Amino acid sequence: DTLTHFEFNKAELTDAGRAALDAWLGHLPAGLRVRVTGHADRFGPERYNMALSRRRAESVMRYLSGKGMKAEDVMVFAKGESQPLVTCQGGPTPETKACLAPNRRVEIAAETGRG
Repeated sequence: DTLTHFEFNKAELTDAGRAALDAWLGHLPAGLRVRVTGHADRFGPERYNMALSRRRAESVMRYLSGKGMKAEDVMVFAKGESQPLVTCQGGPTPETKACLAPNRRVEIAAETGRG
């Protein structure tokens, strides 16, 4: 399993994100289904963050498809701001945005079970 992070209010993969996905793909057995789950930080309306987390997950899905994964083997989910990894106090300052960076992510997990 792996994850990739995104810049504030962005859904485009970074160079580091693409490199992490490439490294992960190099170890992924062929034919597995993967679960791609997008997340956002707490800034912005909940509905917007849900849509942003979906766009992030879809960005990863497109990248994986471009690397040869079948689209039907990639399941996309969006969690918005509902599952933060870190909690940071304060308004949308550069410091608080940096603190919340771990929440701006897509988690990618290979499905090991059936059904």
